[in-house]
Amino acid sequence: PDFPRLHMREIERSVSCSRGHITVQKPFKLSTETRLVSKSNLNRSLDEDDLQSSLFRARDMPRFSNPFHPKLSIKPLTETEGFALHSDKRAEDRKQFEVELDQKRFIDE
Repeated sequence: PDFPRLHMREIERSVSCSRGHITVQKPFKLSTETRLVSKSNLNRSLDEDDLQSSLFRARDMPRFSNPFHPKLSIKPLTETEGFALHSDKRAEDRKQFEVELDQKRFIDE
């Protein structure tokens, strides 16, 4: 690319610098500083709440004049049913199979 050639005088004119003046810094605040302050206030209030809740405080004595009586259920009781294990059924089937196998062997002999 062909850039235009500038003379030193043109460059000096385009750059505006004020010599002899000192730069004065303006005060500023970062947003993280404001968040830190708000969080520290929140943490202080939470610490005070934890301190209050951690102190021991006895409960009142229970009143035994009106004792607790649970309500009886109106649902019917659960009825139990008998069960059969699969291994028991297999054992019976195997016995029957062996009896039939013995009969076949006896007939063949």
